[in-house]
Amino acid sequence: MRAEATPATPQRTLLLPGASSLVEPLSRQELRVLYLLVAGRSNPEIASELVVPVNTVKTQIQSIYRKLGVKNRMAASAAARELRLL
Repeated sequence: MRAEATPATPQRTLLLPGASSLVEPLSRQELRVLYLLVAGRSNPEIASELVVPVNTVKTQIQSIYRKLGVKNRMAASAAARELRLL
């Protein structure tokens, strides 16, 4: 029996008001992580909520920081509010 190949679905990005000023928009998963980050959740709490490994959360947070042009959680929270991402 031969397994059928299924085409890979590219990860979609979500454009929201204010997101057009981003060089690269945040993915839906990054927006989920950002929402929890802004809510004050720790990396392990975010990982538990989203059912992903903590290292995945760390990678996603670094991507969020890069896309928002920030270096920490407080700056990411401020940028998210300013850009009306949440």
